[in-house]
Amino acid sequence: MDTPRDPPALRPTAKWRRSAAVYRLFARDPGLDWSEEAAAEMYGYETAGAGPLKARGPLAAGPGGRPNGYAVGKHLADVSAAMWVEDIRSGLLTAGELYEAYPAEHHWFLDRVIPADLRGPAWGLVLAPLFDPARATAGVRQNLLGGGAA
Repeated sequence: MDTPRDPPALRPTAKWRRSAAVYRLFARDPGLDWSEEAAAEMYGYETAGAGPLKARGPLAAGPGGRPNGYAVGKHLADVSAAMWVEDIRSGLLTAGELYEAYPAEHHWFLDRVIPADLRGPAWGLVLAPLFDPARATAGVRQNLLGGGAA
């Protein structure tokens, strides 16, 4: 009689590692498990829906007593993205503000989570330098800071 075998270990791809960098951005806690084993577990969970994370739950502590950092980061990224979309729709936030706040290497993530119809023109990127006293000339800076005419 055949005994069930564990599925072959999946190795994270370069494309997945790009996502992993975003997960690290959202879950910066050094107390989380950021090991290569944790990366392989999360990759297996995301690609095949199987493995130790499926069995114990993605946010539960693993064998070393620490939660998988990649799973926590993905959860926080998903929650943040949902809140951003809600805030953009209600006018509390612009997509441009997010693009300005996050490094260019993570803009692909913003492109993925912010619907195209909500991105619109990047007014935040265009207008922010005009209203940022640190970027203004001396005369404009003095007026913006309430010092009157230069």
